[in-house]
Amino acid sequence: MFPNLKSLPKGFALPAAIFVLVTVAAMVLAMVRLSAGQAAGSVWSLLVARAYWAAETGLEWGVMEALSTSSCGSFPAAKTVDSFTIILTCSATAHTEDLVELTRYKIVAMASTTGVTVASPDYVYKELEAIVIN
Repeated sequence: MFPNLKSLPKGFALPAAIFVLVTVAAMVLAMVRLSAGQAAGSVWSLLVARAYWAAETGLEWGVMEALSTSSCGSFPAAKTVDSFTIILTCSATAHTEDLVELTRYKIVAMASTTGVTVASPDYVYKELEAIVIN
């Protein structure tokens, strides 16, 4: 009924057990690396979204400031919000259209992560621009 166990070669199970252990260890390592890569990608996507909204916030503030003061003179050099540095630039150009004096404001908001260099994997930069005529 049962095969004769004495007829199997000695040490037959050891190579099979080593093969199974190596295979399982390789699969676990691959899953850990895949999981770490996905987590890093999620963090980077979140940083990109936050940089966009930091730049958008700076741009909206710049438009409001330019329209309420009718100048670009009150813009700060840089503003740090949470973990992002926002730099605003503004240029104003006056021109006449149909005998009406108008001012064209070009406002640029640049947001980047604070405290990291461009070579860092955590560095994110976003630039948005708006043109407003008043």
